[in-house]
Amino acid sequence: ETGINAEYMGEEIGVEQLLRDVRGGNTVSTLSTQVTDKCNSLRGLHERLEEIKTYLNQVTEGTLPINHSIMYKIQDVFNILPLLHHEKSQKEMAIELNDNMMGMYMASLVRTVVSIHNLINNKQELTKKKEQQVAQAAKDQEDKEKAEKEEKEKAEKEKAEKEKEKEKEKEGGGAQPIGPILSFALNRS
Repeated sequence: ETGINAEYMGEEIGVEQLLRDVRGGNTVSTLSTQVTDKCNSLRGLHERLEEIKTYLNQVTEGTLPINHSIMYKIQDVFNILPLLHHEKSQKEMAIELNDNMMGMYMASLVRTVVSIHNLINNKQELTKKKEQQVAQAAKDQEDKEKAEKEEKEKAEKEKAEKEKEKEKEKEGGGAQPIGPILSFALNRS
């Protein structure tokens, strides 16, 4: 029965770690917070054991009467403690510890893979944005050059037309059109 519980417990821890990591935010614990939590738990356990020790010493000295319900609770606590000096208990604890560590290891791997995946996505997005910016800058430069070229061609065309007009004026300098009065007189005769 303990093997089955240990198996499910390791699995539960792994799933909890995954869920905690997937949710993100402040729920993801770091190594320092884990160590701090363990130290606080050990301090609390030490305080409770000192209270039990003080109570048992007072009962043996006769300063406090025996309370059987408290004695039964203390007995229950010691009955659930694993027997570490038996080889079977040591093996079961090692298996449970390995299962728990495997769950945490898997959670860490998943967190790393997700982080790397996000990093790759960010890199691709940045690269895509840079390519779009470069393409946009090239297009803007091309449009600017095209506009400058059109303006230059337009200016050259206007210049050429003005030169043609000047040449026509120079060529037809002596044979200017007849004024309206002169043409009227010629038409009457």
